[in-house]
Amino acid sequence: MRIRQLAVGVAAASVVAVAGASPAWAASTASLHIGSSGEIVAKGAAAKVVLNYTCPSGYTGDVSAYLSQVTRSRLTNTGGAGKSITCTGSSQTVTLYVTGTYAWKRGDAVANGYLSACAPDYSNCVNISTSKVITLR
Repeated sequence: MRIRQLAVGVAAASVVAVAGASPAWAASTASLHIGSSGEIVAKGAAAKVVLNYTCPSGYTGDVSAYLSQVTRSRLTNTGGAGKSITCTGSSQTVTLYVTGTYAWKRGDAVANGYLSACAPDYSNCVNISTSKVITLR
C-alpha cells in the first residue's frame, strides 16, 4: 500500500511539459500516456508496456519506460527500455519490453514514462515525463 501512495504522489507531481526554447505551440501539441496495465512475457523476463504519445510533426527523439516493483515489502526489481521515434503530429503508440534485474511478478508496479523530441535543427525541443501505478498481468 505504501508504494501505491508514493507512486500516486509522484504521478501527481511529475507530469511535466518542459518547452525550454520551444514555442508554446510545441509544448501544447506534445503528450505522453502510459497504459493502465502491463503484460508479463517470457516467464517474467520482460514486462510489455504501451506508451501513447503525440509530438510536433518532424521532431525526432526517443520515448522510454521504467518500472519498479516491490515484493515482500522490498523494492526488488527495476528496469527500463527505450525506442527512437519520429513524430507525426498525430497520436502514436509504441510497445516497449522492459527487462528487470529479476523476473517480473503479477501485481502493481510504478511506471515512469519519458518523451524527449527536438526539431531537426534542435532549435525547439519538448520533454515530458509522467508516472503512474500499473498492474502487471
